Amino acid sequence: MISRSTLIGALVVVELAIIGMAAQAVSGSSGSSSPSWTFDSHGWSQAGDPVTARLDKTFETGGAPHVVVDVDNADVTIQAGAATSVHVAGTMSVSHVRGGVKASLDAVRTADGVRVAVESGFVYGKITREVHITVPPDAQVEIASAGSVTTSGLHGKLIARLSDGDIRITNHRGDVDVTTSSGDIAMLDAQGARFALHTEDGALKLTSSGADHVDALTHSGAIHAVDFRAVDGALQTNDGGIDVGFASESDATVSLHTDDGHISGAGGTAQDGDSASRSLRLGSGRGHFEISTGDGSITITPGANSHA
Repeated sequence: MISRSTLIGALVVVELAIIGMAAQAVSGSSGSSSPSWTFDSHGWSQAGDPVTARLDKTFETGGAPHVVVDVDNADVTIQAGAATSVHVAGTMSVSHVRGGVKASLDAVRTADGVRVAVESGFVYGKITREVHITVPPDAQVEIASAGSVTTSGLHGKLIARLSDGDIRITNHRGDVDVTTSSGDIAMLDAQGARFALHTEDGALKLTSSGADHVDALTHSGAIHAVDFRAVDGALQTNDGGIDVGFASESDATVSLHTDDGHISGAGGTAQDGDSASRSLRLGSGRGHFEISTGDGSITITPGANSHA
């Protein structure tokens, strides 16, 4: 015999199921259909023309905040501005959406600065984002993810980890630690104590730039350096040519080597196909600097203070 409590429980389950089906019928949705999204300042619409959400926030942070940028593949521009505040302006456009998880773009205050981030979810459609950030000159900027990146006027340390994007750094006075899997690294008028520049598949372009220690490596790409200040470190490529013109402030003994190519502008020329090595002294030769390629030629413009 079924107990009275068991019978009551069963009736409650049936009643809840009926209520759920009625609510579903009123809303016109089902578990298998695409969700119906509405648009607000941080949201987006499923149907119709492309919809753009805009982000505009300012944070009083003091003169040296820690700014973290984690924005998937959004293009990012960062520039130095007001001495004590961080301003974040962003746009997110969504079109041709057929379903998925609602995307986001936001900036929040953290214990030591500001964090700008997105949550992409899984979307059937197209999402494009752009982020413009103004920071105090002495801010430490850390980019955990982004598309292409442009920075200007920073004095604090810049850290960037990009999976597939170029980065261009101009008018920089501070350390730089940049890695991109597939993209170019370009520096213009950048000076610091230490530069670490690594790209798997891209070119290195250094103009009127240098550091006390430079560790610059591309696995597949050319290296072009003009008015480059060398003291300690290396410019290396596994597959590509190297063209370097040294700044007069350079002070290093430079070792040049190619496994397959020639070296010109530093005490003679080796024929293509030969392994070649040369040595060059810049200034007093205080530091040690290495320039090498596995497959490519090296062209050197020594500068006024050089001695082969």
